[in-house]
Amino acid sequence: MRESIGNPLGTMATPLLESSAANGSRRPVNDTHRMLPLLARMCAGVDEIFVEFVGPFGEMLTTEARTAWLGEGNKMRSSDIEGYIALLARQIDDVARRTQFVQRAREHAGVAHLQPHS
Repeated sequence: MRESIGNPLGTMATPLLESSAANGSRRPVNDTHRMLPLLARMCAGVDEIFVEFVGPFGEMLTTEARTAWLGEGNKMRSSDIEGYIALLARQIDDVARRTQFVQRAREHAGVAHLQPHS
């Protein structure tokens, strides 16, 4: 688990990495994006639900989705989880299963009462 950088909000610093095709190395992308520890816990639960729906391959997909999601910038509101859920949902082709995943993920994250992001 990543450690929290010493700051008053207790946010987690998550460095993003970019692969270099030339030498196979990975380097930080545009500094560090911050994420509330609450969001990290929400994401972990959403990840588990996603893997239930798509199988073990889902673990790799959640890592890719999390990197893309954090690449959009800091995540400082609990409602930011909606974007992450939407990224994962796009990976489920079956509409009924996708809808079920979104519903369960939103319930787990505690945002089912909010109007979904489009």
